[in-house]
Parts: sequence; structure tokens; C-alpha cells
Amino acid sequence: MDNCIKIIFVGLCRPCVHGVGVWAYIIFNNDVVIHQASAVAGAGMNAYEANLMGLLAACQWLNQRQLPGSVFLLGNNETALKQVRGLWKLKVSKAKQVVPTIRQLLAGREVLAGLLSPEQIAPVRKLAETQYRARND
Repeated sequence: MDNCIKIIFVGLCRPCVHGVGVWAYIIFNNDVVIHQASAVAGAGMNAYEANLMGLLAACQWLNQRQLPGSVFLLGNNETALKQVRGLWKLKVSKAKQVVPTIRQLLAGREVLAGLLSPEQIAPVRKLAETQYRARND
């Protein structure tokens, strides 16, 4: 890959089901951080849905900047990664709403994906957790 854009993303939810979801992502261009963001995804979510919302936000940001290159998606949710790449069926309502939009935003690019360990995802997780601290301040 000549120009490689990496998106590392995570979604969290407290409590685990029907809680408040938050997401975060960091975007790299040739291993240099070019953007990062985090936000509250909403109430009544789970971590999987928060993951999708974070990835959607990252893809929207990338699409708005029209940066060329392949995209390497890195996260800790195998279901989200495989659904975005079209390897698994969309069964959950939120996925049926969000995943087609993510695919459209990534259309025309080579898209690769990989799972990260908890240690590897820690910097992005820390960024997401700032949203919980901000809600409690």
C-alpha cells in the first residue's frame, strides 16, 4: 500500500447493555496521527453499536477530506469489522442502518481490517473514557 490510512476505533458502553455508549477513533496517514475524536453515542446502546457509530464518524471525517489511499480498520469488535467488509450478514437493526453508509463512504478504496488486543486499543479506549469523565464533571 502506497498511502495507508489507519483508523483505530473503539466503542464502550456503561452499563454493558442499554447503557450510555461512547466512541473514539484515531486516524493515521502513513503512521502519523492526522485526527482523533471521541463523543457520546447515545443512551440505550451496547458496545457493538457504539463501535459502529465511532467508525461511521471516522469514515465521514475521512470522506470529507478526500484523502487518497487504502484504509486499514483496526478495532476490538470482530463483528463490526467483518460486517463492514461484507463478510458477515447484517442482523442487528443498528447495523442495518449504519453499515451500508460506512461501506458507501469507503467505496473505491482497498479496505483491510484487523483485531487489536486490549493493550493495543488502550490509547483509543482512554480517549473514549474521557467522555464518561466529562459527563460526570
